[in-house]
Amino acid sequence: MTRFPIHWLRNTVESVRRPRPHRRLYRSPSWWLNLLQRYRAAFAISHEAFRPSPGPGYLVFTCDLELDPPPHGGSWAQRSDQGLRRGLPLMLDILNRHGVPATFFTEASLVFRYRSLIRNLEAQGHEIALHGYEHESYGGFYYRTKGVPPPRVLPVRLRPDYLLRGLHVLQECVSHQITAFRAPFLAISSDIGQLLHDTGIKIDSSLPNTFFGRLSTPYHPLPFQLDREQSSMPARDSLLEIPVSVDPRPHMAPHSPWRYLKRGQVHTMLRAVQVNDQLCSRVGMPLVLVLLYHPWEFSLRTAPAIVSSAAESCSFLDAFLHALVTQRNVQAITISDLGRLWETSHCRWHCQACSPISPSA
Repeated sequence: MTRFPIHWLRNTVESVRRPRPHRRLYRSPSWWLNLLQRYRAAFAISHEAFRPSPGPGYLVFTCDLELDPPPHGGSWAQRSDQGLRRGLPLMLDILNRHGVPATFFTEASLVFRYRSLIRNLEAQGHEIALHGYEHESYGGFYYRTKGVPPPRVLPVRLRPDYLLRGLHVLQECVSHQITAFRAPFLAISSDIGQLLHDTGIKIDSSLPNTFFGRLSTPYHPLPFQLDREQSSMPARDSLLEIPVSVDPRPHMAPHSPWRYLKRGQVHTMLRAVQVNDQLCSRVGMPLVLVLLYHPWEFSLRTAPAIVSSAAESCSFLDAFLHALVTQRNVQAITISDLGRLWETSHCRWHCQACSPISPSA
């Protein structure tokens, strides 16, 4: 029987006491039940023989193409472009070395200063998707990083205008249809799902998965609850949610029990990938890995606390992608390609060859 670590209790008390926008999650009995269920499932797998998920897996590399976060004590009006100038070329070099296409969730306002950069990314075979107009918050809860000022939260009445403005500006810059969206700060209110659908967005990747620990297998969310999957037949053109991948073994760090697959020892992250693979196998789904990075992670000498230093980020990403591409049976694709492939080949509602199964973990 797995022992309950005492530091969980200490970290949880600290998380509840500190005033954070998402602390209401800790008041929800259903959230705690979900946490304990996923803790039990993830750690039970460590005692089982490895059973890979059926078929090849999918690797989706995503990058939030944005300006750098504000300096310590600064404001969101004081952001620089060091990441775009210095960090992005380093990241692209790593991606090209391993043959991995990327999906760039882009601040639409960058079009006015970096139009050629965005078009060059598209010309290299990468996908351009929407990341808000100028990194505004669309509500919901979010993780407050130490030293980073709180975001500007849009009033409800302004959210459709900003979303449509960003989509229009970015669509004029690229040749392919923009069909994917990720909210800045991974902060999104429950009413945005219907708004995204009405504007023609097919895929959302905004779920703050460090609070929910879901697999990255795509699903059709409830219209006003992005973290819950529909239990009846959704429309074929309904919104598809594709969460960023996390280590499915909860760590109960303050404010974020699940961690992104982006720092630490490579072998530890590969073990997390294996646990993801086994959890996908349990529900009869292929492995889906969605990675999240920013250009400034590869340029800032001392990056915010949510990431490692620039040199560590380069070293880790290079080794991690090499291991995934050479050791795992994964196919690197963009997030829109994954959405189309999932609907035709794996969706339990819309794939004719797939029989309905219980919602994924």
